[in-house]
Amino acid sequence: MPKGVVSKSLARLEQRLGATLFERSTRRLAITRAGLVLQRRAEGILFDVEGLLEEIRRDQHEIRGTICIAAPPELGVWLTDGLFAAYLQHNPHVRITLKLDYGFQDLFDPKIDMAFRIGEIKDESLVARSLGTMTRVLVASPEFSKRSRVTSFTALAHVPCLSFSEQEAPSTWALTDGKTTRTIEVDGRFAARSYPAIVAAARSGLGVAYLPDFVAAPWLDGGELVRVMPRWRSPPFSIFVLHRAGHQRSQRVAAMLALIAEHPEWIPTSER
Repeated sequence: MPKGVVSKSLARLEQRLGATLFERSTRRLAITRAGLVLQRRAEGILFDVEGLLEEIRRDQHEIRGTICIAAPPELGVWLTDGLFAAYLQHNPHVRITLKLDYGFQDLFDPKIDMAFRIGEIKDESLVARSLGTMTRVLVASPEFSKRSRVTSFTALAHVPCLSFSEQEAPSTWALTDGKTTRTIEVDGRFAARSYPAIVAAARSGLGVAYLPDFVAAPWLDGGELVRVMPRWRSPPFSIFVLHRAGHQRSQRVAAMLALIAEHPEWIPTSER
């Protein structure tokens, strides 16, 4: 830089700080105590910045760091067993942090990298990829099913049902046989905004539950629950993976998206 430019820059800095950084005379230029403090702190800050830039450059070739993923609790647990476990095996320097919540997390929170959601995506500013669909099915314990013999909507309306809700009001369930869709208002003596609690109540014979098919599957396979009115199930709900626009350029997010594309069987969809 020309000497005049440096002098003017130093003068502006001293004016901004309200401190003299150099002692000037016609014979010498000496740094002051305030100047030494600023120099040491500035060198430390610049060192940190260089380290950060080097880490970013390294991340372009080697995936490392933390990827924060939001998902509904049961879907997040399901994905952990296959997709997330494989992701960590493929990327030994990456850590996964799961935010499990039935509500929708704000994906514009910079701490969250991506999310899995079930249902409609209303924010067009997010990048969403459809992974398939799931449905909800009617289930009950074998003993309850034998005792109640629920074979019609009329019978379903008159037996205790287990509501995924924190409200005291009755719940409305939508059911389809592939041709006709009907809604029915149901009620019972047990409600919870927790599928594990609903499963436990159903296994205990407290009523009919309306469960996501992938949540019900292990209990149906084990015989602890049976289908009720098996010809009917909910209309399909879409499963999405989504992230902020441009965030697919993040190596951690890109690696997760690539793994999903390679192994669609790790997504609990009704198509399989």
